[in-house]
Amino acid sequence: MMPIIVRLSLATLSAIVGGLLAAGLRQRASQRMLPLVFIALGTLLAVTVFDVLPDAKQNLTWPVFLVAVLSGYILFWLISRYLYSICPACAFTPPSEHSKIPVDAHDPTVTRARALLSLLTVALAIHCTVDGLAIVVGDDLAKGLDLAVLIAVIVHKLPEGMALALYLMSAGKRSSTAVALTALVESTTLIGGVAGAALLTAHSMFVLSLLFAHVGGGFVYLVVTTVSGLRDGQAGSARPVVIGGSLAFTITSVLLLSLRG
Repeated sequence: MMPIIVRLSLATLSAIVGGLLAAGLRQRASQRMLPLVFIALGTLLAVTVFDVLPDAKQNLTWPVFLVAVLSGYILFWLISRYLYSICPACAFTPPSEHSKIPVDAHDPTVTRARALLSLLTVALAIHCTVDGLAIVVGDDLAKGLDLAVLIAVIVHKLPEGMALALYLMSAGKRSSTAVALTALVESTTLIGGVAGAALLTAHSMFVLSLLFAHVGGGFVYLVVTTVSGLRDGQAGSARPVVIGGSLAFTITSVLLLSLRG
């Protein structure tokens, strides 16, 4: 079976590739990112509905399951509400190349932008840690490779890395620096996965299911945030995107049902 460190590295690498794409495309990156976001939406929704939540529910009663899912949703909501958006790609608002901050270090705009970037990196680091944990817990519950969760995280990481790199470049970072910082933040996926592998091995199926339901709640929040971003910010271009996202969801759902069968 593929070693866990390889799976975590693949997920991290996907985000780094996204950062490289953003650095190469620059002004066109936000337009190119939109279809990727909805492919990620379809994949994440399918995995949550057909893999994460059903696997978590097997070892939990309904009240405990619902509380665990709600806790994951509320955690991501609180971070996004009081810290920074935990998923910049889901929000559909990567800053454009024309919105760079001033270069004067004493300008209040510079100070605020840097503070927001710090909050963004903290929020996204938490998100990445949960992604790594999801890969490990999914494997433990499946007693083997949970390919569906791995694919969902890898697909989701690509636009995530693009969005982060775009934010960094819009804040005046050079392309190479933006990619390097993206790689650094996304490496928390490895940290979350390795920590989970080390700490959760001896735990019961109940505890693992509880954590998986919590992760599923976070995934539900990401899906809801993406759909909300479409409604609020992309009404003019919604139709082709919704069609593409729906198609991705349908195809992925069929594949996941085949895998589970």
